[in-house]
Amino acid sequence: MRTPHDHSLARTPTSSMTRYPESPTSVCVPDADLLLGQACAMDFVSDRQVNDRSFRALTIVDAFSRKALAIDVGQRLEGEDVAAAPNRLVAKKSRPRVLFQGNGSEFTGRLLDLWAYHCQVRLNFSRPGKPTDNSFVETVNGLLRPECLNINWFETIDEAKQIVEAWRRGYEESWPHMAHNGMPPGEFALWHKDLNDSQTGKGVEN
Repeated sequence: MRTPHDHSLARTPTSSMTRYPESPTSVCVPDADLLLGQACAMDFVSDRQVNDRSFRALTIVDAFSRKALAIDVGQRLEGEDVAAAPNRLVAKKSRPRVLFQGNGSEFTGRLLDLWAYHCQVRLNFSRPGKPTDNSFVETVNGLLRPECLNINWFETIDEAKQIVEAWRRGYEESWPHMAHNGMPPGEFALWHKDLNDSQTGKGVEN
């Protein structure tokens, strides 16, 4: 394989802090939200196995570092899966303040709206026919397709999961990103964390 350089959701009334899915519109996100772990983006990309069965990959990207935090692969990924994916970030104490996503039914359903309400995350739906509204994840999916999906034959869904995860790690560890002066997303995230810790005094022994 080629690599690129190498819940429980309680029912609670929906608050006004989350936008209803009937009229998804683009939301202007303050620059302060675009810090490490503060804003994430997710969307689907689709492909087929050799037996012509389709599958989907749900990519989650940190908008600041461009790290691909996860790429979930499954035969059917629905609203429950979409809500579970960012919920794992919360479990790792990485709750974003803003979540960019597409406008498909999986994203505009009640499960994700409930999750956003409980976790106090703003949902930012892209406009129909405007994939550039979600450019953070579109950039990663735009690499995933030609660098991984288009050049591999997937016999089983488990094989697809393994190959896509290997690509994700290679992208994070080795893909030079222009926005970071050529640093791969994973390296840039560590560099920024160390810089922030040094400025705030974290990790400094007394």
